[in-house]
Amino acid sequence: MFLTAHSAVAVAASAWTGNPTVAFAVGVLSHYVMDAVPHGDEAVGRWALRDPDKTVRRLAAVMAVDLVILASACLWFVSRHGFSFASAAAVLGACLPDFMWGLETLAHRRIFGPLGDFHTRNHRRFRVEMPLWLGLIFQMTLAGTLWYLLGR
Repeated sequence: MFLTAHSAVAVAASAWTGNPTVAFAVGVLSHYVMDAVPHGDEAVGRWALRDPDKTVRRLAAVMAVDLVILASACLWFVSRHGFSFASAAAVLGACLPDFMWGLETLAHRRIFGPLGDFHTRNHRRFRVEMPLWLGLIFQMTLAGTLWYLLGR
């Protein structure tokens, strides 16, 4: 799942708390929960990792687009509600597992112990692969709806 959708879920799930520590934990937990839901971007991951000489460039390109969209959503949210440490912590928590996975992927080594394996297993929890076009529609609808509702 793209970070924009993960973050929207995390901010929505942690909206009840004003505590950044709790919001961060909710963000991390929501990341793993949402990764278990089939979300259709598996083909992007395979494409990024297919050619070892292009992996870094491909991951960076996908991440750059995702982070620009996420930053836009966060800036819009802040413009409507002001800055919230709890919401920022939820976003960071939601992004952390993918940053950890990316670091292990680029380093070609296990850095975070069993968390990397857990992350990978969670992506395959239901063994259902959604087509990329459907996954993009699902994630854009989920993220767009949640960010819109959060910003109201």
